Amino acid sequence: RESFKTQKGNDGAVQLQSVPRLPRRKEEATKVSTRRAALRLPTHSLAPRGSRLGGGVRTFAVAMLQFSDLPSLTAGTVLQALTGPAAVHQLLLDSRRVGQPAGALFFALRGPQHDGHRYLPELYARGVRLFVVDDATTVPGGPAAYPEAGLLLVPDALAALQAVAAHHRRQFRLPVLAVTGSNGKTIVKEWLAQLLAPDELICKSPRSYNSQVGVPLSVWELNPSH
Repeated sequence: RESFKTQKGNDGAVQLQSVPRLPRRKEEATKVSTRRAALRLPTHSLAPRGSRLGGGVRTFAVAMLQFSDLPSLTAGTVLQALTGPAAVHQLLLDSRRVGQPAGALFFALRGPQHDGHRYLPELYARGVRLFVVDDATTVPGGPAAYPEAGLLLVPDALAALQAVAAHHRRQFRLPVLAVTGSNGKTIVKEWLAQLLAPDELICKSPRSYNSQVGVPLSVWELNPSH
């Protein structure tokens, strides 16, 4: 809420200045505060921070996804098991985007012009040890060529990626804002993230990640700090 006043400058020109209008009564101040609070999302944080709701602190534990959890999530079959536990830290679709190979789970997706199965030797050489494939016959060299890797065979690698992301999303009790429409979704998403950022820890889709593969990657960005 604003009011305006006029003021002459040094050159004699009349300037119009905006002056925030303060609430005149205690009741009005309370209404303004209530409206501001209503625009904020409820704060939900996960361990170790917890969430401060109703004056108390609630802590939600998020279990780390293990490679051994994947068969039940994806209706998959283990082609080659690992000798020990292996936590999944990254969902990997592009062999050029390997960050930390430890904990990276590669999904061998197919497309009109590419087949992710052909990149398994390169990724294995770079340290990646967790793989999801949907055609065992196109794994270069067969499972024996990757003695230290865990290989999971699924009916559809894309569906498996989405199932893993859906499982990850279920670990968090957080509010979600969805923006739909034909045009302007990305810029509105960015505006909303900027508006909410001073009061909330925001997880937003990178760039225009709103495709069949982009949404799972966006959802995977959720972590215990949110």
